[in-house]
Amino acid sequence: MKNSLVEITPQSQPQAPDNGHLNGHHLNGTAESHAHSSNGHAPTKPSSLPIHPDNIPDELKQLPQWVCWKWELRADSKGALKWTKPLHNARTGHYADSTRAETWAAFEEALAAAPRFDGIGVVFSPDDPHAGVDLDNCIDAGGVLAPWAADIVAQLDTYAEVSPSGTGLKLWVKGALPPGGRSKGGRGEDGRGKVEVFNMGRYFTVTGHSFDEVPKRINERSEQLAVLHKRIFDKPISQPPASSPTPSTPVASDDAEIIRLASDSKSGPKFSRLWHGDTGDYDADQSRADAALCQMLAFWTARDTARMDALFRQSGLMRDKWNKRHRADGATYGQMTVESAAANCNEVYSPSSGAAQRTTAILGRSMQNGSAPDKAATAADPEREPFTFTTDAALDDCLSEIEWLWPSYIPKGFLTMVAGDQDQGKSTVVQGLCDIVLRGTSWPDGQAWAPAPDTNLLWIDTEGSIALFHQRAKAWGMPRGRFILPSDPLQELTIDNAVNWLWIERAIEKFAPPMVVIDALSGAHGSTENGSDEMKPVMKKLAALAQRYNIAVVVVHHLNKPAPGVASYPVSIHRLRGSTAISQYCRSILTVGTPDPAHPDARRLDVIKLNLARKPAPVGYELTDQGPAWGEAPEPPKERRAVDDAVDFLEIALATGPRPAQEVQDEAKAHKIGGNALRDALKVLKVKPRREGGTNGRWFWFPATYSTVKGDVEEGGVE
Repeated sequence: MKNSLVEITPQSQPQAPDNGHLNGHHLNGTAESHAHSSNGHAPTKPSSLPIHPDNIPDELKQLPQWVCWKWELRADSKGALKWTKPLHNARTGHYADSTRAETWAAFEEALAAAPRFDGIGVVFSPDDPHAGVDLDNCIDAGGVLAPWAADIVAQLDTYAEVSPSGTGLKLWVKGALPPGGRSKGGRGEDGRGKVEVFNMGRYFTVTGHSFDEVPKRINERSEQLAVLHKRIFDKPISQPPASSPTPSTPVASDDAEIIRLASDSKSGPKFSRLWHGDTGDYDADQSRADAALCQMLAFWTARDTARMDALFRQSGLMRDKWNKRHRADGATYGQMTVESAAANCNEVYSPSSGAAQRTTAILGRSMQNGSAPDKAATAADPEREPFTFTTDAALDDCLSEIEWLWPSYIPKGFLTMVAGDQDQGKSTVVQGLCDIVLRGTSWPDGQAWAPAPDTNLLWIDTEGSIALFHQRAKAWGMPRGRFILPSDPLQELTIDNAVNWLWIERAIEKFAPPMVVIDALSGAHGSTENGSDEMKPVMKKLAALAQRYNIAVVVVHHLNKPAPGVASYPVSIHRLRGSTAISQYCRSILTVGTPDPAHPDARRLDVIKLNLARKPAPVGYELTDQGPAWGEAPEPPKERRAVDDAVDFLEIALATGPRPAQEVQDEAKAHKIGGNALRDALKVLKVKPRREGGTNGRWFWFPATYSTVKGDVEEGGVE
């Protein structure tokens, strides 16, 4: 490589030797050694080539489809550990999605963020003319390119660069990608080589390590791609994979029947929304909605691309873009979308059995000819994923350590609830915690806290109480410029509204708040709180939001009124209003309440559920004009027990010294003190029962402090 090139080195990665190319097909890179392990032990983390920005073609740099990536160790379906390269949003650091344009960035943004990751990459989109050819395991430890890969490189004659591991090549071309296969292994003498091709919904890592001394341009290669594709993937798209037979009869007699079947299926509500042009389930991203509808149509039409196209044209998603040319060979956006959906459809509907024909193995057993060995396999659901297993050994690397916003109280990446009775100040308490996040120096329990500069928080009001929030913020002198709120103070957001949810996600991605507050849960959805089946999707959606962005999501919730005669404190988890599904998805549940009715201003914050650590100590607070005043947790009044009354009685009865036991027992009965309580009181006060006057004498009870005993005595108790 030329010495004038700028190298961007990924953070904490071993540096790869960079000795250039030798004899055209020889190069030195880093070998991806021990990148896969099936014995449960973690394989060695691969090193990565530094980035050479100057070698990257300008036409790729102009695309707004750049991401970052980072090595992550994960287990495959067989439990084997393997290093993977999931993509990340260069702006936020959260996971990105190769089908969601809002998670992509400009080249300059990705390059600037590269030191925090292990590399950068670019997404293939239906809106750009590029296709990619990925050659895995084609460069040996000596930097020699395998003959099978050298043939492909020569045939396509386009820009090619070395993969981050130094063991593979990636080639970019312009042109039509033929329908059919997308991945095939078994290449080379050792059978480890693999060829993958794609043009949308995937991404390429980018290193700038050009295979040629002078980087080539990305050339138009539709004809060459067709020849290459035919040679490697010998089955056209019109034929389903060998393990999934083509139905011998038409799937449905007419289009109306297909629409009816799809609308009545498990995923029917989503299909109906797409069919009528509603893109809300896909964040108003019409390209994603187009792809989703075509995926469903591929299932119901057995991958009949002509019929898929005809049906799509009748849907509410149809638009002029469908017929626009998107590739040099004349292929339209619609053709590309239909072909991609058909190529990625691994399951089709069988009219004879009404069941899905599986082409994937589930628990090591293939489903063939629409057979239905279990109930789950018979559900005609084109979006269902196969179930997989992993190993416990893999979880150390697959699952990250738990992060806390407020240690032992509010975790990041999980759902937290703050619940309480009316007028206990639950919203005020949560707003007080927000104040700490923005400008505090310690948490209510005394743990130190140092706010990050320019921290923002997202407050979602669902009950029309934003005016109260506004008044408190002003009175407390809070940094109000860092609270993200709806622009309309009277607007109430609901999370089951697709537009509202899109606003929430975009606000998180733009402002990166460490905490999102939903006040209150009851107004955040249109479901019935007592319905478990209705509340599970709501709570799961909120929990997934916390996990996806690794933030604390705090929901404010109400309690049921206590039963008659039952005190309102302490709060039991069973008093949470609504279905148990509400508490099921919360990993931390905090309650606010007044332990002692005689001191109504002394309140207490308790953790009544915590799945991630030991429950911490409660925290006390009082509500003031300047916000919660945190302090020691007040204790509830001690409950008066029968033994307490017996102790008080016995202390008075024996205050003057020993007394006949029967006499004291008679007085106890007159005061309605039972025999069991009196026996317990004797133990508490260490009273000494003794008999005076031999075996026919009377029993006396002696106080523990009375030491002088006259006459013959014998120990005894309560008669």
